[in-house]
Amino acid sequence: MRRFAVFILFLVLFIVLTVPVMAECTEKLSVDERSLTESQKWWDTEMGLYIHLWDPFTLVELPDQHWFKVFELPGNVYALFEYKQSELVISYLIPGEKSALLWDTGLGIDNIRKCAEELTELPIIVLNSHSHPYHIGGNSLFDTVMCYDIDSAIEELTLGISHEKTVEYFPPDAFIDPPEDFSPDDYSIVGKAPTATVEDGQIIDLGNRYLEVFYTPGHDDNSIMLIDEENRLVFTGDTWYPGPLYAFLKHSSFSDYVESMKIIKNVIEQRNIQWIYGSHNGIVPGTELFFETAAFLEDVQDGDFYNYTIEDDHLVYSMDDFITVELP
Repeated sequence: MRRFAVFILFLVLFIVLTVPVMAECTEKLSVDERSLTESQKWWDTEMGLYIHLWDPFTLVELPDQHWFKVFELPGNVYALFEYKQSELVISYLIPGEKSALLWDTGLGIDNIRKCAEELTELPIIVLNSHSHPYHIGGNSLFDTVMCYDIDSAIEELTLGISHEKTVEYFPPDAFIDPPEDFSPDDYSIVGKAPTATVEDGQIIDLGNRYLEVFYTPGHDDNSIMLIDEENRLVFTGDTWYPGPLYAFLKHSSFSDYVESMKIIKNVIEQRNIQWIYGSHNGIVPGTELFFETAAFLEDVQDGDFYNYTIEDDHLVYSMDDFITVELP
C-alpha cells in the first residue's frame, strides 16, 4: 500500500504540473469521436490514461505526416508514436554522428522510413526490440535490419506476418483514420531476413554515440533492451512500459521476466539512468515506477501478492491503474 500511495502522489503532482500544456497536447493527439465505432471509443478512452504522459515533450511538426506523431525527447531521441491504432506503438529514432538507429519499425501501416528520413539525413539502421508484429511492420523498407541472435527472431523477421495472422492481432476496428492506401482487409507484414544479429553485451557505435545491448527474455525469448549510458537512457521494448505487461505469450517466461527486470534495475541504479523509453502508450519521467514494477513482479512470483482477476483465461495481477501483469 505504501508503494501505491507514493505512485498516486507522484501521478497527482505530475498532472498538476502539466495542466497548462495538457489541453494543447490532448488536442494534437485527439481523433474525431463521431467517426468511431463503439469498440474504438473504448480504446480511445483507454488512451486517456496515457495521453498526458506526452505533455512535457515537444511535438515535431511534419506537414506531410498523417499517421505518426513525432515527439522530441531528452537525450536527442525522437519518438514515432502510432496513436491511431489500439496498440499505441512507439518506435524510436536515435541519431549519432555517423548513423542513426531506428529501434523497431512499428506496425507497417504507413511508411516509417519516410517519416524517419524527414528527421535525419544519416543512414538508418534498424534494430528490433523483439519479433512481435507490432514492432517489425516496416522492416522491409530498410537495407540494414538487426535482431537478437536467436533462431526465433531470425525466423519470424524473415517470414513476416500473413494477412490471415494479422487479422488475429489486428481486427479491422483496431485502426482509426489510417492512410488512404492502407486497407485492413489485405493488411500483412512483409518479411525481411535480418542482415545482421546482435549479442548480449554488444556495443553499437553510431558515431560518438554508444548503445549497449542487454538480452532480457521474459515477454519474448528474443527480447532485448538498449542502454545509452552517456545520455542516461534505457530503451525497454515490451519488457516495460506504463500499461499491461504480458507474460503469457508463445515464447514468454515469467521467471525470466522477473530476472530480466532485476538485471536492468541494477543497471539503472549503477549507471544513474534517468529516462526509460518503452514501446507502448507513453513515457513516465524518472525510474521510480520501473522500480515499483520490478518489486511487484517479484512479489507475484514469490506468492506475496494474492489478488488477481481472470480475463480471457489469463491471471491478471494489478499493481495500480497503470501496471498489470498477465500470466497463463
